[in-house]
Amino acid sequence: MTTTGPAAEEHAAPAELPTIRSPRDAAHLVAHIAALDHEQFHVLGLDASYRVLTNRCVGIGTLDRVSVSTLDVFRELVRLNCRTFIAFHNHPSGDPHPSNGDLDLTLRLQLAGVLLGLPLLDHIILARGCFYSTYEEALYPLGG
Repeated sequence: MTTTGPAAEEHAAPAELPTIRSPRDAAHLVAHIAALDHEQFHVLGLDASYRVLTNRCVGIGTLDRVSVSTLDVFRELVRLNCRTFIAFHNHPSGDPHPSNGDLDLTLRLQLAGVLLGLPLLDHIILARGCFYSTYEEALYPLGG
């Protein structure tokens, strides 16, 4: 049976799905939000082979903040049977370094992910031409 139309796009063949092998891969996949003039918070839901199953915006904010509900982060990830995820948002200021609020959110998502069996691999903050990875900076023991 061949599926066409919008449903076909939702269920791409595994070979067609982008695979994340590093924070740079993830940052490149979502680089388009770095140029926004307001903060947005997205999640990449991944399967067990780190192929992207979903790229979903879960929060739209202002110039210097975005409010994110833990429920909104995990709803689609659980529905799609994701095995892990990467959180990311942008800093329109151009400084990719995390605020205390960003670090608190990272810890909250990490703890919720442990409880749900859906581990957080990384929280990436994008700015024009650069990014910050909590995984690369070893702020938290993220990833597997």
